[in-house]
Amino acid sequence: MKSASLRVTHIDFLREINMRFSASGLEERAVRNAHYTPVMRFVLQDEAKRVFRPERYCFRGSVEDWISIGEPDQLKKLTAKFLKHLGKDSLYELY
Repeated sequence: MKSASLRVTHIDFLREINMRFSASGLEERAVRNAHYTPVMRFVLQDEAKRVFRPERYCFRGSVEDWISIGEPDQLKKLTAKFLKHLGKDSLYELY
């Protein structure tokens, strides 16, 4: 494990190569210019039963579309099963 003194954040790195901005200025600029792409969704399949179909976006060049990652179910069960994968490499193992 790295010690606190050896850790360098992305903002610290950008600050080193561009001294015109303060660390907080760089962070504000990064947040303001960030673009987000949805990577997971739950599509309503049965409105009466409130059943949803879990999907994730596949970024492979041959696919680049939404793919199923599980059986349809109640939203509470699906979120417990799948939301823990957001922001992790395990997301891309779901199919």
